[in-house]
Amino acid sequence: MIPAKFLSKMGIHELEIEGVKVKASHVTDNTSVIDHKIDQLRASLNKQRPVVGIDVKVTVDQKQQSQTSNDLLIIYGGNCCLVIKLANLVNFPSCIISLLADKNICFVGFGMSSMVGSSNLIIPNRPSESLSLSNVAEVGQLAARVLKKPNLSKCGLEELDKEIRQTVTDSKAKVATSLPETGAGATACPNNWKARVYSDEEIKYAIHDAYTCCVIGDKLLGILDAVIL
Repeated sequence: MIPAKFLSKMGIHELEIEGVKVKASHVTDNTSVIDHKIDQLRASLNKQRPVVGIDVKVTVDQKQQSQTSNDLLIIYGGNCCLVIKLANLVNFPSCIISLLADKNICFVGFGMSSMVGSSNLIIPNRPSESLSLSNVAEVGQLAARVLKKPNLSKCGLEELDKEIRQTVTDSKAKVATSLPETGAGATACPNNWKARVYSDEEIKYAIHDAYTCCVIGDKLLGILDAVIL
């Protein structure tokens, strides 16, 4: 249970994506809350096949058509999702650095390098600080290696979804969690990732890619385990 003193510092969203119940926490400025939620996320991971989806939401200058800042860091694993407002943090939580450095967890994301520009995520308002994303694998590249289909490295999430569904069906693999369709969630992207409060639909949109990457990653590792066995 989340301590009552934390509740005013976060938004709790209980959502459902493709029949899967997801509890997402939107944190704006409290590192103690993040520590607590990271502990919950670690505890909820599949011990045999721990997979965590990572995503970054950025603000884009519509006039210049260029990225202006990294606003949200989204971490999904097990049945927990943490949406972190980067610019509002006074101190960057060491628990996130520790989590992303954990070699026992498979971290997956989509288009990460194109969004953040490198393997390091610059923390807004603190340009001297950055978060290493070097352990985050591109989900398309992971699919290409596991399924031995190089063209998958250039596919979008919807194409990867269809390919892996077909692979799982063909191999008659038994996987409990279904993949969400690309686009499941809010009907439109929020105009401002800098907002302090989001609706359930906006949070669902925000976490969609991290959730999808996590589920795809879990399926791919399941396929790999079946081949090895």
